Amino acid sequence: MTTQPVYSTQRYRKPKRKPKGHPIAIGLARIMALTAIVNYGLVLFDLSYLSLRDFYLSHLPWIAQAYDKVKGIEPYRDTDQYLKTFEAFQQVRRTAGLESSQAQDLLAALREQSVAMVDENPFELADKSGTLEKIKNRMRDHLGLESSKDSFRQFWSLSYLQATPTDRELDWFERKIAPLIATNYFRPIGESGTFVDYFILIDIWFTGLFALDLLVRTYVIRRRRPDVGWIDALLWRWYDLFLLLPFWRVLRILPVLLRCHQVCWIHLDRIQAQVNHYLAENLLEDMSQLVVVRTLNLAQSAIGQGVLRRWLATPGEIVEINDVNESQEIIERLMRMIVSKVLPRVQPEMEAVLRHALQQGLAQVPLYGTVQGIPGLNMVPQAVTAQVVHQITQGSLQTLEQTLKDQKGQDLANHLAEVFMASVREELLDETLMRELQLLITDMIEEVKLTLIKNLESQDLEQTVTEVVQLRQAQQSAPRTSPVQVLSSTPK
Repeated sequence: MTTQPVYSTQRYRKPKRKPKGHPIAIGLARIMALTAIVNYGLVLFDLSYLSLRDFYLSHLPWIAQAYDKVKGIEPYRDTDQYLKTFEAFQQVRRTAGLESSQAQDLLAALREQSVAMVDENPFELADKSGTLEKIKNRMRDHLGLESSKDSFRQFWSLSYLQATPTDRELDWFERKIAPLIATNYFRPIGESGTFVDYFILIDIWFTGLFALDLLVRTYVIRRRRPDVGWIDALLWRWYDLFLLLPFWRVLRILPVLLRCHQVCWIHLDRIQAQVNHYLAENLLEDMSQLVVVRTLNLAQSAIGQGVLRRWLATPGEIVEINDVNESQEIIERLMRMIVSKVLPRVQPEMEAVLRHALQQGLAQVPLYGTVQGIPGLNMVPQAVTAQVVHQITQGSLQTLEQTLKDQKGQDLANHLAEVFMASVREELLDETLMRELQLLITDMIEEVKLTLIKNLESQDLEQTVTEVVQLRQAQQSAPRTSPVQVLSSTPK
């Protein structure tokens, strides 16, 4: 019976996080996190105010009246005058009557101002041309005419108001048209070429507090890590710099989330794991190829610059990390391995080669041919040859093995290795041979490089990253479990 891997049977649960540090420091961190939340809420309100101003005007007019001053919003002169003329007409109609001379003058003024509003489009500066189109459409639909100007002229005519219920028509205008006209506004342009905006006077208090907090944190980091410079200590909390920018304020969401995560109001571990997974998956292949290609390119460059030749010519320039001659030691161990392990295994093949060579040599002797022709003696030379070859090979192997065990034999073998290396090094210094070897080694490295890159591209990197994540989770959920138990089945 076998058990499943730990990570396949146990659901990974990260322990609940708690803020670390002195209680006073934790309290201050929470206050600053709450301040950052409030500031970001004001930033979002400021950024969305113009698009939601119509809603505030109709449902929360006190907010619009207060915040219009922050955004530098003023009533647009022409549209404001239009509404004032309408209010004056309403008052005169109630007191003096619809047919009074004052009412007639105000109706003429309303007709003139309506045509001017359609022609001049005073809503354009506030980017509310759509509101004017909505006003024109409502007037055309209400009067049943194709021209908005004609619709305004007819609506503000004495004959029309006398032929229809006046209170109903004016009430319709006050409910459907006047609120749309009231949404228009004027924003002056400052010397910088942008609209006047006083939000910075509110935001600067928060910015100053965040700057002071960043300076204190930088000082604390500098005290705890004297080896870290002031710039590095400041960049330790680089994300807090977004709180100081007077532009791109929407990016303050990053330090706000991180501060809330640090005081454990929210948990971003899952997001962090997903981000790390994504980055690892996308960077693993590129980094692996870069490392492999860079390493092999350095090897090719070194060979092309004659490092191999210089190493063979002046072996003393190689940096030694111990007192062992590695090349000599390698040859010595190879000789021991060949004598004790390899040659006994190939002894039959060696005997066959020697037997063939000996028979070929004896065939040149006239007496050997005569013996081969005598019945009954033709098998004797072959038997003798086989016995001689076996004795020679067997004796040679035993002699070599005993020689390497003897101190004098070891000294002779070491001397042989030194002479062998010196002879090989001297022969390799030949210009033609060295050039051929360099080309061959360079081509071999190029083939290895292409093969490794091909193998890396064929691997499932996402599976590799997932396996690493599972191994980490298994290690944290069962720290006493051995890697063998985690990765493989274990019989009970």
